[in-house]
Order: sequence, then C-alpha cells, then structure tokens
Amino acid sequence: LFASEVYGVAPPKPADLAFRVVESNPKALDGRATLKRIVISFSLGGEPFSFPLTLFVPNRRAGKAPVFLLLNHRGVDNTDPTRKTRSDFWPVEYAIARGYAMAAINVAADVDPDARNATTGLRQFYRAHYPKPETLTWATLAAWAWSGSRAVDYFEIDPDIDLAHIAIIGHSRGAKTALWAGASDTRYALTCVNGTGEGGSSLARRNFGETIAGITTNYPHWFTPKYATYGGKAKTDTLPVDTHELIGLVAPRGYHAGEQTLDVHADPRGSWLALSLALPACGIE
Repeated sequence: LFASEVYGVAPPKPADLAFRVVESNPKALDGRATLKRIVISFSLGGEPFSFPLTLFVPNRRAGKAPVFLLLNHRGVDNTDPTRKTRSDFWPVEYAIARGYAMAAINVAADVDPDARNATTGLRQFYRAHYPKPETLTWATLAAWAWSGSRAVDYFEIDPDIDLAHIAIIGHSRGAKTALWAGASDTRYALTCVNGTGEGGSSLARRNFGETIAGITTNYPHWFTPKYATYGGKAKTDTLPVDTHELIGLVAPRGYHAGEQTLDVHADPRGSWLALSLALPACGIE
C-alpha cells in the first residue's frame, strides 16, 4: 500500500549491478580512516548509468565496522571526501573516532534531481530504457531510497563492513527517504531520521501542520501521483495507510526519530503519536 499509494513502485536490483573502487586512501583524516570512493553502475538496453558512493572506514577498530549511510539531499560540499569542507551535517570525524564507518550518497546531485520536471537522472533513465516503464510509479524519494539499497549491495562485498549493523540516516526530505528505505529494505538494522514531517514520520491523517495537499502541491515529484489525490481533509481520511504502520514495518529493527519541538509545520507531536501507535508492532502494548 505504501508503494502504490505514497512512494511509488521501484524496479528490482539490476542484474548486472557492478562496483568499482576508484580511490582507496588508507591515510585519510590524518591517518585515522581509509577513504573509499566507489562507482556503482549498471546498464539497461545497452546504456550505462552510474553514481558514486563515498565511504570512510576507521583504521583503528576491533573487527568489522558498523556503518551509517547518509542519503544527502543537500549540496555535495556537505559530504566532501577531501574534508577540506567539513560539515556537521555528516560528522565523519566524530563517527570515525568512535569506531563507526560513514558512507554517503549525494542523491539529489548524482541519482535523481530534486525537481518536479527533471529531464535527467535515474527515473528518466528507466523511462527511456526499461522494458515496461509504465509499471514503475516511483517518485523522487523512492528513487533515492533505491540508491541506498544499491549501497547496501556494495557493503555486502566489502570485508570491512559489519553487515549486521547498517544504519540508514537522513534529515528533512532525506529523512522521509530514509524512513521509506528502512521500511522497505530489511538489511538496515537501524533507521535514524530527523525532522521528517509530512510524508515522513508524522501522522498524515492527523492533518496538522504541513498537509498532504500542501506537500504534494509544493513537491509533487517526491510522491507517486496517487498520493496527491488524498489532499484535503475529507480525502485524507480515506488514505488506507498512515505513518504508524510505516514505522511498524521497520520493527523489530531499530528506529530513532528526532524532531524540533517548535517545528509545528513538521508536527513533532504527530511523529510522537505515530511512534506510540507503532509500539504494538514491536511487541510493546
């Protein structure tokens, strides 16, 4: 239901998915980490598509490293692999010091543009080359989440990564994406989202703060067109799913959500209520 009504149906993993490590620097971050820059690629109809994955792995660790994967919708300088530009949005230095690996995909820049009428990117590539493009109703957030799953495919062949401890993280529209990614791909042990709001962790049928009508008017490309049909109070009440069920799909794996108390537009109380309603899925009454 979430695929058909909210985020759209995405394609399966490509049959010829491939990974190429184009850089491996064991002296990154003043020798504290190994930087790996990986190109993830596949083809459709003989045409190639690729996007980069940046990964820092701590050099001082006991065994394999747990990893946090950020789906970055902001500028690429936030995940600058040279670290000449250091952003708290992706605190690699802090994570490495605590023994965690940190990975990032610049989803808006390298996977699918954050634009309502995009003429480039992953979804446009599938429209042009997929045998049955009409079966794919995925919107931008689903395309970004799809790219995260391809990063997990890479982690599965990287001997430095602890596959039992992979976390997906995101903020704002990246958090909406991370929540859908965590619900739809069970390889994530932790779904960690911040400031998701409407279309994310807050209850849609609560109809408080940003609404379905508002978000699908301002950002129609984020969701399948079907979601916009639930705009307006009367229609919102007919939405066959709501966020507590999405959070329930993450269970029994880890879930952590952060909200700003005064950010009423994102409805932090609605996010709390959704979590409370999801607790039975975790075996908590």
